[in-house]
This record gives sequence, structure tokens and C-alpha cells, in this order.
Amino acid sequence: KLDQMAHFDGLTNLWNRRDFDRDLRMELQSENSGHLALALGDLDKFKAFNDRYGHIAGDDVLQRVAKALEATSYGRVYRYGGEEIAVLIPADNHAEAQLQAEALCQAVRNLAIEHQDAERGVLTISFGVVQLDPNQDANDNITRADELLYQAKKNGGDCCLVAGESL
Repeated sequence: KLDQMAHFDGLTNLWNRRDFDRDLRMELQSENSGHLALALGDLDKFKAFNDRYGHIAGDDVLQRVAKALEATSYGRVYRYGGEEIAVLIPADNHAEAQLQAEALCQAVRNLAIEHQDAERGVLTISFGVVQLDPNQDANDNITRADELLYQAKKNGGDCCLVAGESL
């Protein structure tokens, strides 16, 4: 029970931020790091969702999204914080990372969760995705992905920006 509490988020049952930080550092030190991508995701207009539907509904949505992302991902899915998700995706190149990130976006769209404040009328997610660069530390890799996520949100959300390529 203590082990479960130490490694998994209590609401979503995803791997927690502590495990993400540890796993990312370990992956960057391994010879496999060039075969992984980091996807940082954020549910689009989630504050507006909580304001309109309430925090209980928001918690339910986070649980449903977590299950959908885990069922879709070939990698390890983490609750990064709040409505933010991190995924370490096995991918040898940008194209593979892009395909997997788009599948994650589509998995959230497929839930068809009503969101009156969203462009499509349903809850969506955006991702910023980068190939892990072992020549950079964990924070630099996170910053690169976060910058792409910020741009995806600025572009209206419901998209994946992958290392300079957009979907």
C-alpha cells in the first residue's frame, strides 16, 4: 500500500511526478535515450471546464482521460501536475513520436466529453513533443517540450507540436 502511494497519483492512478523525474533522469543516462520522446500534455481549457461543470466532474474527467491515455500509449504515462500529463514514448524519430502523440490526442477526443467552452464542444488535449537529447539535462528536455506545448495551446489547442513539426 505504501509503495502504491509512493509511486502513483491518488486520483488518476498514473505514475506520479516523482517517478517521472526519476525515470527521465535515468533514461537520459541510458544508451536508449535517443529512442525515446517526451510528450508534455495539458487538457485544453480545463479551468473553464472546472468552472462550468465543477471540480467533482473535473476529477472524473481526469480519471477517464488517464485511462484512455494509458490504453493508447506505448510508453509510460505520468500525472505531471494538475491537468498536465507527461509521457515517455518509445520512438526512434520525430515521425514515430508524432504518430503516437496524435493517437493520444485522438484518444481524448474519442471520449467525447462535453465541454461547452471548447472549440469542438468536447474536451481535448494538446501536446508538445521532443526526442530526448542525452546531451541536455532533464530540465532542458522538459523546457523544449514545454515550449512546444505552450505554442500548441497558443495556436488554439487540440493539437500536437512535435520538434518543429505540427499536426
